[in-house]
Amino acid sequence: LAQNFGEGWAYVHDADWNGYINTVGERMLQVKQVPVDTGMGVQMQNAYDGQYKFNDGYAVVIGLHSDYSGSLLLDKSGNLYPLGTDITVTDVYSDGRVPVYKNGMYGAMDANGNLAVPYLYSYMTRFDNGVAVVQQNNRYGVIDVHGNIVVPIEWAFMSSFCNGVGTARFAHDSSSTDNKN
Repeated sequence: LAQNFGEGWAYVHDADWNGYINTVGERMLQVKQVPVDTGMGVQMQNAYDGQYKFNDGYAVVIGLHSDYSGSLLLDKSGNLYPLGTDITVTDVYSDGRVPVYKNGMYGAMDANGNLAVPYLYSYMTRFDNGVAVVQQNNRYGVIDVHGNIVVPIEWAFMSSFCNGVGTARFAHDSSSTDNKN
């Protein structure tokens, strides 16, 4: 079973191998194995499971054992970077940030697990070209990777940005918002 490709790699798992393959099916990175006492002896098991595809050099994975618990970022060399055990990652890592959910609110972390955007929002997209759409008090706006508001949080609806362009609705009007201007 394979997941979607990201940066030319896809997470696959079958009966005898778990890891990442490239677009021609070559095995690129095997999932780290850890010894686990199952009560009937020690067996090697996966330390983590793939959750999101590679993007900007990292894939989000979920730790499966005490040494590797919670949400982690995985690089293509197999290094793991813990994000936390009390958060839920909601999308791929992009623009140096990963959107996270905790106690009913969204924020964003950097690759070192530091909170880069505080938990202030009831909704947040992934970052695209340095910006993300957020919702607060049933209104939408746009923030940058530092949490600065770049489009006021006053729109009735706003789509995710794609290549720097998104759509927004204020009252009953539809407008295009370009984050490059």
